[in-house]
Amino acid sequence: MENKRTFERLRDQVYCRLQPSDIHGIGVFAIKDIPLGVCPWSTPNHHYSGGTVKLPINELNKLSDDTREMLLDYNLLSKSGVFIHPKELEVFHMTQFLNGSKDPNLELDPLTDTIFKTIKEIKKGEELTVDYHKCLEGTGFVYNFSY
Repeated sequence: MENKRTFERLRDQVYCRLQPSDIHGIGVFAIKDIPLGVCPWSTPNHHYSGGTVKLPINELNKLSDDTREMLLDYNLLSKSGVFIHPKELEVFHMTQFLNGSKDPNLELDPLTDTIFKTIKEIKKGEELTVDYHKCLEGTGFVYNFSY
């Protein structure tokens, strides 16, 4: 039974892959058309499923430049620090590679179970993006890159 569910999820719910992006570094790209109004992955970002810890800014600043830069590459910063998984930089979720855009095709809503959902149909080969500035307005979190 578990094999059947796994196969069906792989067949019906796997929409994305990571690959080099023209926007910034690595991005998330559609491997098939993604309908409007769906979350393109079956699991939320691991930060939303519990088990995160807050690394205060004063502790963040004690890390090596390279480690601090990587943490800020993959996580949102708040005034009180950065929320990370205890195995951060060893365990990643696809959502940590979503690039920002003023013309996004995804919406981020940290107050919902799905967190991300498509706001337009996304075609195979298209990069998935979020307008972090708009979606994070008033949350106390900031996206670490300009777009």
